[in-house]
Amino acid sequence: MLNHSMRSDGFVAAIVVGAVFATACGSLPGRATQASRTASSTGLVSPSSSPASSTRLVSPSSSPASSARLSSPSATACVPSADTRALTGPVAAYYWTSPGSTCITVTLIDSAGQVSTATTTTISQYFARFVCQDGNQSQPSPESGLTPGPAYSVSKNRIYWWDGRLIHWLGRDGSQGSEVLDVGAQTGLEFAASPDDVRMVITTVDFARWPLHRVTWVEDVGTHANRTVLFDADLSTDLTQLNGQGSAGWPWGWHEGRPVLYDHALCVLLGGDQFIALSYPRVVDPATGNRLVAFPKCYGGRITSGGAFCTTSFTAHSLDWYDWTGKQIQSYPLPFDTQSCDADLNPSGTRVLAFCQNNIYTDPAADNSTKEFLFGTGPALPSQIVQTEFLRWLDDDLVLESRTLSDPSGYRTSVTIWSLTRQSMVAGPVTIPGWYNGTGPPPTRLLA
Repeated sequence: MLNHSMRSDGFVAAIVVGAVFATACGSLPGRATQASRTASSTGLVSPSSSPASSTRLVSPSSSPASSARLSSPSATACVPSADTRALTGPVAAYYWTSPGSTCITVTLIDSAGQVSTATTTTISQYFARFVCQDGNQSQPSPESGLTPGPAYSVSKNRIYWWDGRLIHWLGRDGSQGSEVLDVGAQTGLEFAASPDDVRMVITTVDFARWPLHRVTWVEDVGTHANRTVLFDADLSTDLTQLNGQGSAGWPWGWHEGRPVLYDHALCVLLGGDQFIALSYPRVVDPATGNRLVAFPKCYGGRITSGGAFCTTSFTAHSLDWYDWTGKQIQSYPLPFDTQSCDADLNPSGTRVLAFCQNNIYTDPAADNSTKEFLFGTGPALPSQIVQTEFLRWLDDDLVLESRTLSDPSGYRTSVTIWSLTRQSMVAGPVTIPGWYNGTGPPPTRLLA
């Protein structure tokens, strides 16, 4: 199962923090981030600065993301609701919580454009923001502590999400359920459910303590039984490490019955927006937590069901693919200095959709008119697709387009399903709650 938060999903290339904090982990092929805002909505200040300072971003006002230019609807009170039904065939999941709202809305959509949705209240934060304590407990340094993004996850048959006290789920058959998972107000949490809905890996970081304290454990879904603690210890007090690496071991998902974890900066000095790359994904033993497979450090990329996709610097000219042994198996050329790519692998592992953000400081003259790339042999994307950011595979032929709508009555997205072989629309457009092109995490396909 994949997480978002990254899980949107995730292993998401980057997360922008500081401009908007709303309510909200997961086990998505991306989470997060899933998650997850990506570098498409930001620009680096200076590629020549030190590792610590290079995480600073300029204002996202120059963002190419269309959603960043839309006016936000007014916040509304949350009214829990559900309109669920059984779906068939390949299914994608959308996770949304709007700025200023106490709602989380999840939407499942199948290849026929049929929709199943549920809304619950939340007490958590979309990009969980805490005071990252220092030794004196008086002048916190760094200013804030962060988690990678919203706590949600997908399996073969469900989307799971955490509201700050409960983990809820919605199944492709329309069923719903929940279990209590209450970890305290100053504790960040991410999780990933296994593809078969049997086990769950959970990481918490207690931001109320100094040193920060991390616990990672595995337990049964729904009952908390058969709990195995993989890590329970204080983290480093080296702020450079917490800012630049943050080896917290957040869950991304599972691979062949083993949890997949990754690092994410924990403590950051917020001076405007931040670019935070996810790094060092690894597969661990579910009984001991021992690292079984390690990947190279990724500057900006995404974990998928077929391994990790990485760009390796601010100015990368390739998107590199590493399989689940940690071996590089493919390198796709990019036409400009690239700081990150949001990549999605099709179910058969033969084609890659990648939305890549050029570095406007090191390569300002680059032709960046094309940022969405389709690698691998087969039909091109239909020319009628308008919103090319964060396209997602639904199966080996069908692609989801999520087009943000400017609607003063609420956050809305128009979803259209396109066939590459037919070069035409096969379902939609269907309007669903939320914005998913930079404001919320992109959709995540339920596992095959």
